[in-house]
Amino acid sequence: MKKLLKKMSAFLLTAAMVTGMCMTSFAASEAKGEWGKVTSESTANLIVGVSSADDTSANGGDNLLAYKVVDIRYDESSNNLTYHFTQLFQAFQAQEGNSWNSLNPKGYGNIEDGELKELLGAFTSYIRNQEPKPEADYKATADTDGIADFGRVAMGQYIIVGDGTSTGAKIYQTVTAEIEPEINGNEYQLNGAYTVAMKTSKPSIGKTIKEGTVTDEKIETTAQPSGDKHDKHQQTSEIGKEITYELNISVPTYPEGSTNKTFYAGDILSKGLDLREDSIIVTGYHAGSEEGTMLAKDEVYTAAITVNNEEGTENRLNTSLYVDFDFDKIAGYDHVVIQYKAVLNQDAELGTTAGNPNNADLIYSNTPFEGSTWKPEDGERPGPGEGFGQDEDMEIVYTYALVIDKFEEKHEGEKLSDAVFELYRTYSEEAGQGVYSEPVVDEKGAIITLTTDENGAAAYKGLQQGTYYLKEIKAPTGYNLMDEPVIITIDASTIPYYIETEKEVTHYTYTINAGEALSGHEGQAEINGNLVWMNEAGVVMTTAPGEGAPDGFSAAYVKAETKTVTNVIEINRDAEGANGFYKAGVSNNQGAQLPSTGGMGTTIFTVVGLCLMVGAAIVLITRRRMTGRD
Repeated sequence: MKKLLKKMSAFLLTAAMVTGMCMTSFAASEAKGEWGKVTSESTANLIVGVSSADDTSANGGDNLLAYKVVDIRYDESSNNLTYHFTQLFQAFQAQEGNSWNSLNPKGYGNIEDGELKELLGAFTSYIRNQEPKPEADYKATADTDGIADFGRVAMGQYIIVGDGTSTGAKIYQTVTAEIEPEINGNEYQLNGAYTVAMKTSKPSIGKTIKEGTVTDEKIETTAQPSGDKHDKHQQTSEIGKEITYELNISVPTYPEGSTNKTFYAGDILSKGLDLREDSIIVTGYHAGSEEGTMLAKDEVYTAAITVNNEEGTENRLNTSLYVDFDFDKIAGYDHVVIQYKAVLNQDAELGTTAGNPNNADLIYSNTPFEGSTWKPEDGERPGPGEGFGQDEDMEIVYTYALVIDKFEEKHEGEKLSDAVFELYRTYSEEAGQGVYSEPVVDEKGAIITLTTDENGAAAYKGLQQGTYYLKEIKAPTGYNLMDEPVIITIDASTIPYYIETEKEVTHYTYTINAGEALSGHEGQAEINGNLVWMNEAGVVMTTAPGEGAPDGFSAAYVKAETKTVTNVIEINRDAEGANGFYKAGVSNNQGAQLPSTGGMGTTIFTVVGLCLMVGAAIVLITRRRMTGRD
């Protein structure tokens, strides 16, 4: 009995000693298997499950590494456990200036959680920055369910880190795993399986338009490009209009001791958008709060703006905006929001084929223990790839164009030049009078005017979706001024196709002297089967066959002709490969004002999005002229 009590006392003393040295203050592993008597060769299965508050799925194929910090040995003859730092940890302690160089295993077991996180972070950084890198004690690859099975591992305490090859660009938190015997009954036992939950975080970026656009629901959903989180883009705006964008960025958690917290947002604006440099505002938000804190430029973040041109030219390709964060100064926020304004300019792409996109991306280190945080003064920016994660989003703004085709009523082939129009957004009738309001203005606030050229064409590019009212303020000479608006609905529906070709166009000069007629044109001139007449002032008119000469007009003869080659836009609904435009035809009557008892009256046309290259609208619908020349 005395012997038994002596043995029991010795066992309890040893147990008390061991208990005082156990690493329980920061224990992350949980026993999940069957308990069994420990031996000097005992091992246990270690399984790590990867989880995230935002994304519970792990990345299949991600590699996890386990490095032993403390080696635990069991002496069967003395029934005793001993604890020793590994050679790798001792090399870490031996670094000059290391504040933990006097730490022993017993003191290590009593470290508080906060200090232990700092210590293990420093140790992890030491490991990841060695060249060559030390071999891990154990390696495991996560499966598609986020489970990494290390198999059987020896007794001890380990740190587990990601190796920086995360396919989903996640930031892995450093965790510990304890494979340590416990006293069950009157003996040391080791569990057969331990599990560890390894947390990750993955920052994200989302881009939205807050102001300055109108939704066009007629824009159909297109194929989603890479990096686009939107199901569809249906925002339209006007050239000269200011658009407000926001980038919403979630802030990740980097593990204690991280040395590389590179974290920046980039935004590439297409050439059709002018970034307002003075409009950039960055705000930090705590979780669950709608009240943000404006962050100080050059203290919390820096902003760099560059206009990128084609090599050797001043032709703009795009504008880049980069916002670089001092991560430690935003780490306490749940998310930060970058807001800026951009103006749609004259280089904007028309229609819905390409639109005017800007692409935002977030670049961040997902190897927080390798290297140091990148700063703008360090030179070339790190991009997505090994060691750096990326998240993307984009927005697209569309704009449309209005095209006028001015011709004589009942004679669509006879184009009318020098008709002048203004464009308004609202129209009403008060006391029998038409009232126009909300004019379309240029960037200086002046009402825009559209004047038809010799082909009867006038164009204005850069209109958002909506209904407009075209007001004629000056009619061609000899024609009546329209007293009612042309109602125009602009959206992305029913867009015919177009083709652009080169055509030879013949222009005629007329005379009333038959002796001056050009050879081969001795008879009275005709246009589309209608007789041509001219007065002494050089004004040209046409009449249908048999109607006779208008008062004061004589038969006109072709005096000269010139030929030019020009680009002509032709509507062709069967063409493939390019969207086009739909013209708004506007006619005028000759002579005295006629009563509005039918015919054109208030003309309603639909103009849909011009999906042609910038500038092409100016040369559209080339037809023959009906003034002093044809």
